[in-house]
Amino acid sequence: MLATPENWVIHRLDATLYWVPELTSPPSGPAGPASRDLDAAARRLAGAAPVGLLLRDQDRRATYANGAWLAIAGIALDAALGDGWQRALDPPDRERVLAAFAESDRNLRPVACDAGFRRPDGALRRVRLRSAPLCDDGGAVIGAVATAEDITDAAVADARLAVGEHQYRLMFTHMQNGFALHRVILDADGKPVDYEFLALNPAYTEMTGLRPEATIGRRVTEVLPGTERDPANWIQVFGEVALTGRTIRIEALSEAIGKWFEVVAYRPEPMQFAVLIHEITGRKELEWALLEASAREQQQLGRELHDGLGQEITGIALLAEGIARAAARAHSPNATELKRLAEIASHAIGTCRGLAHGLSPLDETDGDLRAALHGLAKRQTDLGGPVVHFENAGRAPLQLAKSSADHLYRIAQEAVSNALRYADARHVVIRLTVRPARIRLEIEDDGKGCGASPRSAAGIGMKTMDYRARVLGGELVVGERAAGGTRVACNCPQPEAPGRAAGRTAPAR
Repeated sequence: MLATPENWVIHRLDATLYWVPELTSPPSGPAGPASRDLDAAARRLAGAAPVGLLLRDQDRRATYANGAWLAIAGIALDAALGDGWQRALDPPDRERVLAAFAESDRNLRPVACDAGFRRPDGALRRVRLRSAPLCDDGGAVIGAVATAEDITDAAVADARLAVGEHQYRLMFTHMQNGFALHRVILDADGKPVDYEFLALNPAYTEMTGLRPEATIGRRVTEVLPGTERDPANWIQVFGEVALTGRTIRIEALSEAIGKWFEVVAYRPEPMQFAVLIHEITGRKELEWALLEASAREQQQLGRELHDGLGQEITGIALLAEGIARAAARAHSPNATELKRLAEIASHAIGTCRGLAHGLSPLDETDGDLRAALHGLAKRQTDLGGPVVHFENAGRAPLQLAKSSADHLYRIAQEAVSNALRYADARHVVIRLTVRPARIRLEIEDDGKGCGASPRSAAGIGMKTMDYRARVLGGELVVGERAAGGTRVACNCPQPEAPGRAAGRTAPAR
């Protein structure tokens, strides 16, 4: 309280504000110069206030409203005075606001609440109202001062944000794809060396078995030890997404989890990456089974051609040769035709053996991929024309299962065929490099380049080779050589032991 009787004190929520009685009902008696100066200053202060100000008496009738209050309510001063300010309140909020103000007057405590002002044109403005009682020197309530702050834009924004957050939460919780957000961790040279889990949804937990309480805030090398050595190279791949902003889509086997995933990774914020995952282990198992069944059928057909039809044609050829020689000794007029028949039968034997070898090339070499590739190069060269050469680089033992070795052979076979049929290559090199942990197959030619083959043939062939590479847990890279021609390269992991040969490339059974 001020000792000066001319002033009243107003207790607000956040500060103490002093008001001059001339703004409401001035006391009787002449006003001196000092009082008039204070009155003018107070009026200027109230008029310039950025929030609405309303003075009301002990009967809750308004005695003053500043311009900001009138602008928010959309009414004139005459309409606000008396009970008019109450009619400006939105009907659903009116009783609640008046009850709150009455309680404030009774308890001599400030109050705050949100409400709406319904303008004469029907527009609704959301406001934050605050009210505090006015007391005289004796402590009796003689009125109150209220403020109104227009929060319409903020309220709309909050409502939209709440709706957006609700929709996001529903999507995050119920989406079919697994979702996880991460922060990449770099070393002193700026190279990705780890990443931290920031969020994950229930579908991600279901697919991976990783629970939020044991995952969020921890590094992947803690949660899934060995990830840094995974052939899929997750840390480097995702680190590149977080650093460059490039979105990627891949299919890969997570050795740490033991499942295949289709993964889309993108950067929502710098140094972060988000992934959408879909488990495809079942699909990969089916694809692998179909490939193995197809390979077995080809091998069986190759054996039947070699051991069955091939032997029968061999018998026919031997019989024809014997009859031709007998006819020649007897000077038979059919001797020439019989000799031609024997030659055709002998040629058919070579054709049959070639078909059998093409269907099951590794059977001819007891599963030795190096020998099979050498045979591929030799057969192509023996036909005349372009030279196909095999280079054996890297002497580590090959631990691939026969079915996996067959995929590499088929990639080489397709690449050589494309180089000779479409690129007019005169020289082709098949190079196999075997290291303890990795295998690299390269096919280089001096032909016309990647765009030489027809779109349909190239598309099917490239997709087939790429699929075989992914089945092996590797990748296929096709590009132009600096010296001209094309290089096709397949890189895939090398199992550490024969018992793991299928486990690293085939889906987990």
